[in-house]
Amino acid sequence: MKNRLSLGVVLFLVSQIFLQGCAHKKVADVTLSQLINKQVALAEVKGSPESVKHVEVAIINEILDKGRMQIVDHATVQDALVAYPTEHDYGRLGKKVGADYVLAVKIKNFDINEREGYDKVTEEDSVLAEESGERGAKVLGTRYEKVKGWNGLVKLQCTFFDVAADKVTYEGFGEAADTWNTRDKDKHEKGYMGKMQLLEQLAGRAITDFFEKIPK
Repeated sequence: MKNRLSLGVVLFLVSQIFLQGCAHKKVADVTLSQLINKQVALAEVKGSPESVKHVEVAIINEILDKGRMQIVDHATVQDALVAYPTEHDYGRLGKKVGADYVLAVKIKNFDINEREGYDKVTEEDSVLAEESGERGAKVLGTRYEKVKGWNGLVKLQCTFFDVAADKVTYEGFGEAADTWNTRDKDKHEKGYMGKMQLLEQLAGRAITDFFEKIPK
């Protein structure tokens, strides 16, 4: 009887440990309201050096402009990352810099594709009108104008780590895509938008998309 009882107790304890382990691994969503005014450390943005620079700026602008939360000083976080460089260190990193949450971003897409073509333009031609000999007549001419365009796509995987709970509390994607053509230059406030300008704009929109998906 003692052996059976001991075995039963052991099995019960093992089952409890297993259940607790599963519960610890479960990811619980965080609401946007819970993030308001919290201290957030931007731990890392993974991607090419060029893409990282633009995405970091987009994240900081999104957070600060909309007053969603407070960003821990970048230099302070970078110094702490020397001691706590990986995702397994986010809890200690957050405590080191006094953050409530750690935000990590993986750049899944930061792509631009160029394309060229020609637009057929029909407009009034004064030379043809003069040659026609008809006074006041409107003569239309046709010409072809070279057009260049870019298709851009930015997709980000963003993860919030709750420092106090020592676990990932929210993970999701932000995405933005758009096309810009030289024929649209009159519609753009700067007159011309290059490849990097389009990607910068899309990075900001992708971060906004991520935050808008977080439950209110």
